[in-house]
Amino acid sequence: MQIAIVLSLALGQELKASHRSARVLALNVVLHQVEARLEPVHPGTTDPELSRYFTAIIDSFADASAVCDRLANVPGVEGAYIKPEDALP
Repeated sequence: MQIAIVLSLALGQELKASHRSARVLALNVVLHQVEARLEPVHPGTTDPELSRYFTAIIDSFADASAVCDRLANVPGVEGAYIKPEDALP
């Protein structure tokens, strides 16, 4: 399962700068517990707005659903949802 994650502009910049703020640590704790890591949707972008978008891969739907709920409580996470499987229209 793939989780789409949208961060606040400030948290996105902290993450990009490898800043170890309480918010970055809280985000990493949630993802570490399910052995997931953030991957930028737009790697290498210099646009701060685009640097807020990430994905994480989770093994099971149940874990992904729980992670989305927990991410919603992390300050600076504006959205987290399970990305639907790709399908033809």
